[in-house]
Amino acid sequence: MTLSETLKALANGLHPLTGEMLPEESVTHQPAAIRLLFALAEEFAGDDGELSPPRRRGGSLDEKRQRNLDAGLPANSGLPWSEQDHALLHDQYQAGVNLSALAERLERRESALVARLQSMGLMSDEQAAMYRVLHKAVLPPVPR
Repeated sequence: MTLSETLKALANGLHPLTGEMLPEESVTHQPAAIRLLFALAEEFAGDDGELSPPRRRGGSLDEKRQRNLDAGLPANSGLPWSEQDHALLHDQYQAGVNLSALAERLERRESALVARLQSMGLMSDEQAAMYRVLHKAVLPPVPR
């Protein structure tokens, strides 16, 4: 199944592999999601590549950081958090340091900090949602 076919199945509320109807509460039944999925399907029309599981890239931590930088991402994006990073995030957030400055210092996305603060119990779901609305969080571009 091509990427375009997968997106069209989702836009039609169907599980791409089984063809079964997705649950009514699925985000794929939301009008905005349906429009987005059809638009993406059009964008990828003619892409005859089969979907395959993403390949895991090995390498040292420094190599992974460099790949992130080469891809235009903060160096630590998607990498494990150290205890030192957790402590720094905790202490600086409690001290009122701006999340943008903290993200730069930790070399991570602000959205990663918000998610981590939620998991640490320092930010409620409501606060995180408000932060995302106020900062107009958007999905990253779809890689081709």
